[in-house]
Amino acid sequence: MNNTIIVSVEMITYKHEAYIKQAIEGVLMQETTFDYELIISDDCSPDATEKIVKEIINAHPKGNCIKYFRHEKNIGMQKNGAFSLEQGKAKYIAVCEGDDYWIDPLKLQKQVDFLEANSDYGLIFTDADLYYQESDKIIKNYDKTFKRKIPTGNVLDVLIEGNPYKTCTALFRHKLIEDVFEKNVLNRKGFGDKSLWLHIASKSKIAYISESTAVYRVLESSASHFKNLKQAEHFYDEVYNDCIENAAFYNITVDEKKLKNAYYNSVIVYCLEKNKYKELLKYWKNADLILYLFIKEKIVRPILIILKN
Repeated sequence: MNNTIIVSVEMITYKHEAYIKQAIEGVLMQETTFDYELIISDDCSPDATEKIVKEIINAHPKGNCIKYFRHEKNIGMQKNGAFSLEQGKAKYIAVCEGDDYWIDPLKLQKQVDFLEANSDYGLIFTDADLYYQESDKIIKNYDKTFKRKIPTGNVLDVLIEGNPYKTCTALFRHKLIEDVFEKNVLNRKGFGDKSLWLHIASKSKIAYISESTAVYRVLESSASHFKNLKQAEHFYDEVYNDCIENAAFYNITVDEKKLKNAYYNSVIVYCLEKNKYKELLKYWKNADLILYLFIKEKIVRPILIILKN
């Protein structure tokens, strides 16, 4: 380990040949006063991902800062993420999955500067753009555009109820996750990165920069893309149960009625996004919520996007 390396950037990838070059270049363009490394963990991609990575390593001026790992067989996103996390030994860890990318060359510098000056904070996120691959639409400064209030400071109780942060913007102190494997944090039932954020939030404050530094790519094959309402209901039911279990684990009192309303909100928005209006009849008891979300998603949201762009 080169002890001058201040940040380890974790990048997991699988079948990202169309996106991996942009993801890597977003990391390598970072302008910093410190050294950083890029750890790429390829989950046995059956495409040209490995070829592209090796070409960049050999040709890019910063190619020597890349550490490339390729699994002999596919182990799954969660295990690959845990493996990647174990490889990073620097003071700070940043995350950018192989289908997302950074757009601000000062992203790492801004985040490290903040954590260096604020020892009571252990994790920092930023705003991001959302790019919908299928429709080729982009929403810049997503949080700012929709006036989302992003919680900061001591946010454990808020984070248990929902995850408002974008993983591709995260940077955190390595020392805060040194015990995640010992405590089985990543293998405990949960939803990937949120388990990590909860673990950190139980020890420190969380910060947020209201500038877009990255692009989160929304793909048809993403974990939250559903083929039908039944799949959506199952996913959001698991999210609900996860919130209850995390509340018990961290000894936090939660409003179960509020969580259930969040469940209805999610499935109704899914139906509206996919124009599955017949399916909404199942939730006729939530007619007021359906009307509110229809206005928000079908009228207000498109107008805000047009005005922003």
